[in-house]
Amino acid sequence: MYHLNHENSWVRDTAQRLIIESDTRDIVPGLKALLEETDNAKARVHVLWLLGLLGHMGDEVLEASFRDDHPEVRRNAVRIK
Repeated sequence: MYHLNHENSWVRDTAQRLIIESDTRDIVPGLKALLEETDNAKARVHVLWLLGLLGHMGDEVLEASFRDDHPEVRRNAVRIK
């Protein structure tokens, strides 16, 4: 979804940039679903930052990210908070 789950970092970065530039708030439910469904920690980090930038970083998202198995996701959740 939105290519944030792609293995290539350029594709992920570009997808994130395009989402920010479009400022499309209706993608928030899809981003939250991707955050819960993907095994790709890099995608979860991108989604966290996007949710924060779009103003949809709720307590439930942060708390779940603090308990994430991957340390990079937890580290970025702390930085976003």
